[in-house]
Amino acid sequence: MKTAVVIAAWDERPNIEPLVRRLDRALADRRGRRELIFVVEGDDGTREALEALAAEIPDLRVLYRREPRGLGEAFRTGFAALPADAGVVVTLDADLNHQPEEIPRLVEALERTGADLVVGSRDLPGSRVEGIPAWKRWLSRVVNRALSRLRGVPVEDKTSGFRVYRADALRRLEIRAPGFSFLADLLLQAHAAGLVVREEPIRFVYRVEGRSKLPFLRTSVEYLRLVARAVAAPERALALWLAAGILVRLIATFPAHRFYADADASLTALGALRILEGEPLVFFSGVRIGALGCWVTAALFALFGASRESLAAGALLFGLGTLAAGALTARLLLGRERSGWALPLVALPLPAALFWTYMPVAYGEIVFLGALALLTGARLARHGGGRGRIAAFAISAGLGFWTSLLTLCATLPAALLVARRRRELVGSVRAWTGAAAGFLLGSLPWWLANLGTGFGALAGNAGARPVLDAGALADNAAYVAGTRLPELLAWVTPLRVAGAPPGAATAVAALLLAIWGAWALLAARAAGREGAAGRAAPLADARFLVVAVVATTLAANVLSEAGSRRGQTVRYLLPMTIVLPLVPALAAEAARSRAGRRTMATALALVGAYGLTAPCLPGHPWRAQGERERVEDERILATLETAGVEAMTGDFSQVMPFNFLSARRIVAVPADAWWNSADVERRLPERELRWALFGRGVRERAWLERCGAALMPSGRLERVGERRWLWLGGDLGEPGQAGPAQLARVRAVCSTPKAAGGAR
Repeated sequence: MKTAVVIAAWDERPNIEPLVRRLDRALADRRGRRELIFVVEGDDGTREALEALAAEIPDLRVLYRREPRGLGEAFRTGFAALPADAGVVVTLDADLNHQPEEIPRLVEALERTGADLVVGSRDLPGSRVEGIPAWKRWLSRVVNRALSRLRGVPVEDKTSGFRVYRADALRRLEIRAPGFSFLADLLLQAHAAGLVVREEPIRFVYRVEGRSKLPFLRTSVEYLRLVARAVAAPERALALWLAAGILVRLIATFPAHRFYADADASLTALGALRILEGEPLVFFSGVRIGALGCWVTAALFALFGASRESLAAGALLFGLGTLAAGALTARLLLGRERSGWALPLVALPLPAALFWTYMPVAYGEIVFLGALALLTGARLARHGGGRGRIAAFAISAGLGFWTSLLTLCATLPAALLVARRRRELVGSVRAWTGAAAGFLLGSLPWWLANLGTGFGALAGNAGARPVLDAGALADNAAYVAGTRLPELLAWVTPLRVAGAPPGAATAVAALLLAIWGAWALLAARAAGREGAAGRAAPLADARFLVVAVVATTLAANVLSEAGSRRGQTVRYLLPMTIVLPLVPALAAEAARSRAGRRTMATALALVGAYGLTAPCLPGHPWRAQGERERVEDERILATLETAGVEAMTGDFSQVMPFNFLSARRIVAVPADAWWNSADVERRLPERELRWALFGRGVRERAWLERCGAALMPSGRLERVGERRWLWLGGDLGEPGQAGPAQLARVRAVCSTPKAAGGAR
């Protein structure tokens, strides 16, 4: 059996003669049954040195080309020149990184183990690596680990060029990359072809003479392409949809602008500022919404400064967390292939969901923590009760409980799934103890705050108070079914605001509701078929969570006083959006035919495209208005500061943001005391202040004129934006009257500018 050695050499004049001499000695017992093939590139004299050596070593052959075309191309040339009777092919570097004396041991390992390929590995016990630069080691490790995770290739050192191939196995492989990445690619091909690959430890000594030919940037790009090819189709789909979801959330958030619920967003900002002042804030909206979002925003303010951009970035982080948790949950419950039906709606949320969670108004963290509880609960149900899994689920549930009772709509179904799948945990004292400790840790701020207030977070929370009147229950149920649920699934108000004809908007709503109804029926049909067949349903956990989360959320909206509220309350259904992307995947199980799958894909595309009508995305009139009003806010703030205004009042939704925008140089207090959830009036100093009144729209202009004439008759009405007005100038109250007394006079004179304020 002939042994062929193939070596690529590019400008290796200092190393070439020592290498050939050592090769000749290492393979001396194979003279007459060996061939040394050198593929030479460059013009530094390497070719001439080899040709001189060939005069005394008859089985040395030189293939030459002056211009280098890459390591992969060089080995392609060398492999094409292999003799027909070659049985074993050895490859190694020309720079003396690899020790020729180890070739006989590697060839013997090939014959002894029956392998098709033996890799000389730098990463096995017994290997020795000397002098390799850190960047080359890092690059090799990254590629090795990525390929191991993606394709499970059982080789530690996938980038080693010191190898022994069986010639017939090598002929089954193809060099597809011109550069260094061809080495890892050949291993991927060998693994896919079922070839037997073994590793042996080697001594690797980094070159002493000459320079490395490995270009870091170009080789990194080659490896990235290789890793991308190694990714299976489901992983590529996952990466694609994650990228789309990240992009959608980024363009919804930036450039930062005035939010639709800007006053509520300012509460998060003010809470963050209070935290940075050393206040251990637990709740930021009364005693019912946890301040987790404020703590995240405080960290961003500390890092990047207090600005609209930093405020918006906090909500973005929660949105990205929801995206990741939703994608991982879909993959866990549906599997790699089926999750492709869920990922589009994970990446492109329903317009109502994106609208309410892209703003820093607490619903981003509520949905994120609900999604996190579902993910950790599903992992616990699937993989059993390790301490880490129990702790992860319990802590996420505790954090959700602290943030809002609304997260229970996801946490309770997740806990029921665990109890259903893991009966051994239900009776385990150890599991209960660990879960209780984790939940207490996550919700500890809630307990510490409520123990001192008589559990005001429950007493002051409409979501915790039940509806006991039968008529009110029926009214709530009708409102949820006729208004909230259609608004969640087919919110067409943004289309109408954008100028869509009323008939077109109605047709879109009808189509979307029909699609969701059809998906629900198909999902139920698929479940019925599996049940009738008497086999375990592979998607049973996904179905259970969809039904449980939807039922729990609807029940909470019907049975609690929160369900009796009207207006913009579709946000109370947001926990459902965590599991709604699973519905088309469940429905696809009943649409097995090619035509059925095409119809499913079309419907999924329509619902996904509908997600792009969210009013927070560029091009929508609401978004454009928010961008204009941010600019107006800056002009209004400059006007207030020029006029020496220290305090202002008006409707909650209009004045509250100026506390944050002015870095609290101006105390902006709602005209209605019950809106003072941020406790801003405590910042009114005990001295006489210069005031302004602020309003928006025709109705509030009339209010400004009435109140301004009564409070500051020597002042003036000034237009400061497209639809916004200030009453500036004049004295308020008695001379020398302190700020709190001035506020009392304002509230005694002014009636509410409009009936409703913020969006909470």
